[in-house]
Amino acid sequence: MQIRFLHQLRHQFRIQAQPLVQTHRKDQTQPYVQLRPYFQVQPQFQAQPAGKYHHYDRERRKPIWEKLQFPRKKPWAGPGDPAPLNLKRYERSDWRAGRNNPEATANQAIAELNRSFHQARCSIVKTLGVGGNGIAALIELTNLGGAVQRYVIKGDVNHGSGATAGEARWYRKVAGAKHILRRVRFRHLPMSRVVQNPDGPPVPQDNSGQALLEMVQLRKALDDNESLLLLEYMERGNLEQWISKMAARPNGRFPNRVLWLIFRCLIKGCLALAYPGLFNVYNANPDQYEIPDETETPAPDPPTNPLVHFDLDPLNVMVSGFDESHMLVPVVKIGDLGSVKDVRRYRFDRYYAWGFRRQGKYRIYPPEAFTPEWDRIVTVPSDYGEKTAGNYGEWTNLYQAALIMASLVTLCKPEYPPQARVYAEQDGQAIWSYGVYLMDPQFNSTSRTLRGLIGLCLNHVPADRPSLAEVYKHIEEILARDWSATESDVDVRAWATDFFASP
Repeated sequence: MQIRFLHQLRHQFRIQAQPLVQTHRKDQTQPYVQLRPYFQVQPQFQAQPAGKYHHYDRERRKPIWEKLQFPRKKPWAGPGDPAPLNLKRYERSDWRAGRNNPEATANQAIAELNRSFHQARCSIVKTLGVGGNGIAALIELTNLGGAVQRYVIKGDVNHGSGATAGEARWYRKVAGAKHILRRVRFRHLPMSRVVQNPDGPPVPQDNSGQALLEMVQLRKALDDNESLLLLEYMERGNLEQWISKMAARPNGRFPNRVLWLIFRCLIKGCLALAYPGLFNVYNANPDQYEIPDETETPAPDPPTNPLVHFDLDPLNVMVSGFDESHMLVPVVKIGDLGSVKDVRRYRFDRYYAWGFRRQGKYRIYPPEAFTPEWDRIVTVPSDYGEKTAGNYGEWTNLYQAALIMASLVTLCKPEYPPQARVYAEQDGQAIWSYGVYLMDPQFNSTSRTLRGLIGLCLNHVPADRPSLAEVYKHIEEILARDWSATESDVDVRAWATDFFASP
């Protein structure tokens, strides 16, 4: 019965095939029939004379790889019978601010940053995370009126890596989108007081015109440093903290209206990625001007050059405070654009087509990256007309946003390995989703319509997923209903104020 409902909901959306990126090149000839197997072509599969590959005995293993049929001649027949559902519940210990880097390297980077910031009248309060390529730290300043303001600074640990500069480029493209983390320029920070050194004598406050001019010049120099990225501070941390908090409660669950409101925030963030530049309504240069926030709504035309996040999970979704358009639940924004890619630009490039498969965290890989359709591909997916393999687009962000919503419903991490289950047929073809398990009776306390919609967004074939515009419209219709009898404004605001008070 529950799976039948998912099938009915799919028909309600009247999902039609979306335009795929799998278009054949005009100059295509019968391609690559004489190519050696891919693992012989790619350097990462070749034996190396030194290092960790020096024990590889190519001749001894030759009978094994010679028998492998690669690429596979027949199309993928679809998933077999799924294994029993195996979900891992979130735990508070799962939360982490970042991977550990060598402590000396991280401390040195922090010390260097702090010296520059003191001169610009701001200081590092604490380290938020240390990753493989960079650090994130909380900085604060005290404006001339005495109010403390906080921001987050990201910087490269490995000088010259270019990771931060690359991420800054994507923040420029989505400037003005309300549900994407906002990039801040040092030159736009308010005038502030001199930073006191706790280990030294008091520093006199000098707010003369010359002193303030020097501060402005120092801040402009920080803006020109491509290894630094200044972002707004989201005081309630990331969404994973709150999922873990709820998972620690016996019989805990998020109220339905709260889930719908969070889903709307995520979809708006996905719209910002689908239409980069659209919400910079004045088409102003974000490096020179502060771009006002614009609420994202679907455009009349389908996206032509969407950005794909690739690493959209609860760790990279940030929670802030209440505002005039988020009176019931704190605003939720998409952050960490370090893995974002302009996929349409590289759809005919073999190096990038294969490289995109390893973007982001393995547990949230989309079907476009892990589908067995790849087993018959030697060059690029567009040469083979596959429906899913390499077919990245705005629907990829939708898939990962739906995984986040599934975790909010189940309080568990995404199923791994992901298993598609059949729930419908169309024109003799099975329709598979990685969210059919959401219709299990154990999750009946959450809206069946919401679970069904999430399941549709987790369909294996991108063309079988609803569009962002369809999902947005459906969410708006649900939220426009009268909730006073079940989850009133007063009740939801009181619940959210209490729950989001501390992780």
